[in-house]
Amino acid sequence: MFGISFGEILLIVTVGLIIVGPKRLPETARFIGHLFSRVHRQVNSVKADIRREMDLEDIKNIHREYEDATKNAHDAFQQAAAHMGKEAEDLRKKTLVTDTTKDTEPPTKAEKMET
Repeated sequence: MFGISFGEILLIVTVGLIIVGPKRLPETARFIGHLFSRVHRQVNSVKADIRREMDLEDIKNIHREYEDATKNAHDAFQQAAAHMGKEAEDLRKKTLVTDTTKDTEPPTKAEKMET
């Protein structure tokens, strides 16, 4: 589990028996187990918090990208609308000039014969 072999565990237990004594060894082992459990829970809690922060940052980045894309699309539509408006205005002016020149020209022979 932690990369500790059976021989190393046996050595730790032997040293623990010598230092702590056989009467207090179970209490000490239980205390160390609870301590490792608390540390493990804290590490998992910190990992979860970091993961949530990273997810939140990802969501913020996606939101920024969406806003940028929306702004770019809006600008492109405005430019296209302005260009189309200018083209329509130019076409309207050309049509007015053509219509006014038709009215001022004298009728041709074919037009006179039709009437």
